[in-house]
Amino acid sequence: MLGEGGGQMILSGVFSRLSEAVAEMEKGMAVDLVLLGLPDSSGLETFTQFSEAMPHLPVIILSALDDEDLALEFVRQGAQDYLLKTDLTEKRLARTIYFAMERKRGELALKSVRDELEKRVAERTQALSLSNQQLSKALDESSAAQAQRIQQERLNAMERMASGIAHDFNNALSPILAHSEWFLRKPEDMADNAKLRKALCKINESAEYCSEIVMRLRGFYHSGGETGSMEPIELNEVLMEAICLTQMYWKDQAQSRGCEVTFQTEFSDAPKIDGVRNELRQMFTDLILNAVDAIPKNGTIRASIYSVDGGVAASIADNGVGMNPEVLSRCLEPFFTTKNHTGIGLGLGVVHGIAQRHKAGIKIESREGEGTKVTVQFPVSSLEKPVLSKTMTGLRIFVVEDEPNIREVLAVYLAEDGHQVELASDGTEALEHFTPGRFDLLLTDYSMPKMNGDLLAAEIRARDPEIRIALLTGFGASLPQGASLRLEIDTIISKPFTFETLRQGIAEAMDGRDPKRI
Repeated sequence: MLGEGGGQMILSGVFSRLSEAVAEMEKGMAVDLVLLGLPDSSGLETFTQFSEAMPHLPVIILSALDDEDLALEFVRQGAQDYLLKTDLTEKRLARTIYFAMERKRGELALKSVRDELEKRVAERTQALSLSNQQLSKALDESSAAQAQRIQQERLNAMERMASGIAHDFNNALSPILAHSEWFLRKPEDMADNAKLRKALCKINESAEYCSEIVMRLRGFYHSGGETGSMEPIELNEVLMEAICLTQMYWKDQAQSRGCEVTFQTEFSDAPKIDGVRNELRQMFTDLILNAVDAIPKNGTIRASIYSVDGGVAASIADNGVGMNPEVLSRCLEPFFTTKNHTGIGLGLGVVHGIAQRHKAGIKIESREGEGTKVTVQFPVSSLEKPVLSKTMTGLRIFVVEDEPNIREVLAVYLAEDGHQVELASDGTEALEHFTPGRFDLLLTDYSMPKMNGDLLAAEIRARDPEIRIALLTGFGASLPQGASLRLEIDTIISKPFTFETLRQGIAEAMDGRDPKRI
């Protein structure tokens, strides 16, 4: 039949067992197509065995079973055709063989393309994975570099104002040292009540100014990651802090280089906004320093705060050199600067970032040769609480403070308001003398030997869940990095405290609750 079907085919071999055929083909017998008559079984097993052994050869099944389902299953498993032995003719056999070989070539070609595509996909996936790793590394390095540059900008600003801060602090300390030294040398002058009162007022005024300087400075020694939490803030106060903090730069240092800068303020009675105090202070400081740098000889800086529809606006304006349209369009870009080697281009970029974190809009108006005005508009505070004006009296207060002088002052202040006070010098002593239900308020220092304040608060709260707790700290409203301020704390009172700030802190801690009754 093969010869008569076209004369193009050669019979390589005839075998009665599949294993014999496979063995000969493995030895090198030339075969282009197999006619498989299923000598070893009547099912799919023979074909499956052969297909696994010789996957590159086209196979035509020869069977005496006229079973369409079986024939279809063979084709599904990879056979090229299914012929009934009873229907064979020379032409039909030849045509089937040619068609089968073409189908197999197409199948092998398709498989080759698919394998090549899968290989390319795998290579591309690996390349993309490597690119992603490199990109991720580059982004990490870029973020680290940007954080470092932002910190450097903060340090640059701090360095520019360091001499001014030292100048202000020394000026504030001078009256304290002078008056106290005088009365130590001349104790008889203390009998003059008018002179003594005048000196004490000067000492008190200077001490308060020292406290203000420390609070202003505190916002600059926090690292970039210590942002603090949102609280209701008077923008007037924060802007004034920034003006005072930069005074030596825009006044004395400006005068030393022959530049006369006049500062004007216009503050209206605006509502509070929600903000992070040290970030807002930094924002205003950067804007003021930029304004000073923009005044080459003499000029004026105007700081304004006023209410607008649905918010509060703060603006810093100068009549300095201004910006041309190209510089104005790029001034908020990170690292863009016109100051050559005197800046790294993060001032307005930092201002923009702080404004975004506070959900504030920023508008910059500038004309070359006429000056620049930067306006930041904030939404009104949603966190503001009503002011607690009530002075609490008759409370039973447990004071824990390791500094004897501060402990003594607290005892005097609290007794003045009619409170019953018991004192302890550290956390260990406090726990030894504490009895649940005996006190209304625990007033404890944070930084103490043996046991710090928040650990003491946790232990006291566990013993007496009803007690109110106020934390005294010289670190300000936020504790130092790594401090674990727990939910046991009801309020924080910053040192140095005054009679009024102590009263306000106690009122906040008690939150309007009446003292327990014996």
